[in-house]
Amino acid sequence: MYLASSSGMDGFIFNDYLREQVEYVNRNLLDFIRVNAQAGRLPYHVAGITEQQLTTLHLPSLSSEKQRILRTPVLCFRPIVSTAREFALLFDEGSQLSHRLQSIANATPNYPSNNEAAIRVRYENKRYLEMLKTVLAVNHTAAPMLGLSTEIAEMIKAMSLVKLHAGTSKWHFPLFEWRYQGDSFWHAVTTNRLSEEALAHFIMQTCFDRETPTHPPKTNKRIGKFLQELYSEAMIRMGARPSTINALFLVPTNIAKRRYTEVHGKAATTGKIPTGNAYYTQSPAHRVQSSTFVWLYRHGLRSSENVYEATISAANKCSLLFTVNPLLHCDRAAVLAQTFLKFQNLHLAPCRKCRTPYVLQSSGDKIELQDFFKCPCCTNMLKYSSDAGSVKKRRRSRVSAGVED
Repeated sequence: MYLASSSGMDGFIFNDYLREQVEYVNRNLLDFIRVNAQAGRLPYHVAGITEQQLTTLHLPSLSSEKQRILRTPVLCFRPIVSTAREFALLFDEGSQLSHRLQSIANATPNYPSNNEAAIRVRYENKRYLEMLKTVLAVNHTAAPMLGLSTEIAEMIKAMSLVKLHAGTSKWHFPLFEWRYQGDSFWHAVTTNRLSEEALAHFIMQTCFDRETPTHPPKTNKRIGKFLQELYSEAMIRMGARPSTINALFLVPTNIAKRRYTEVHGKAATTGKIPTGNAYYTQSPAHRVQSSTFVWLYRHGLRSSENVYEATISAANKCSLLFTVNPLLHCDRAAVLAQTFLKFQNLHLAPCRKCRTPYVLQSSGDKIELQDFFKCPCCTNMLKYSSDAGSVKKRRRSRVSAGVED
């Protein structure tokens, strides 16, 4: 029992290698945009960021916010087009560009192909697309972490490297742009309000895929022994209770307890699995973390149509996004996934103002109506960042950034 290795989990676990790839590309592309925009070789509006915003991001007083943005295992850049149809135009020979792509091409200086600036653009495009293909090949549930729609992610996975390289060699403009373009994001940065929950909100808000499946696939408990071991091993490593392992994968409790002790060096937590739905919306932070999990879970269903992998993948990604004050243990995450699978008591609805999907209660003592719901970010209910410091430090950051109190 439990011969499953870590390599078997890479399809749904965001491992250290993938996190390093994302952080490296975040830093490299940000440096590319800064150097080329300041030199006049790249219009700021094509890069998706203004000169003032780029300056703000490099202020010494906001270094902690910058590091949080770049180190989070989420790509800070996304394709310059939002639809799969437009994305395909970049790689199809003889196709006519859309109006948006043509305007980008006209606005970007077109240097000779042997010019250093043109070579650098082609190089960064190539490296960006190669990274997307590599991460998606290893982890098939990574699309929302990379700022991709499900359709574009599937297109990249199916495209050969030869075709990808041929597409990058044709264009003189970058095929990526800064992901976080809303004013509310920059207000959170300059006022030291960019907590992990706030950043998670902006990650959901800036994803191209807003629609999620309304009819998830049916769960199938009759899985083979290999997958049973693989999934239960992944959940045990994340700290799941033996009772959760037994409920999900039908693994005997005594075997799950023994494996938990081998992995963590201590006895597993015992007792009944927490099932109360009120927990997921009891505070703004609870609501954001629960909504992020459901959002990732449903994206996982679109990629794999496997309930177990989608649950484990979403729980793993939430553990990477929320490290300071994690509120959604994998036991509660598993219960939340099953609740949405059966459409009971909770539902997902967009915020009235920003249209970001959030978990709402639909039964019990608290019934929330989506027509009147505004998310914690739009109502300024999220706390300051955990390491933001004193009020004086926040005030100094705002003054240096040119933001009035």
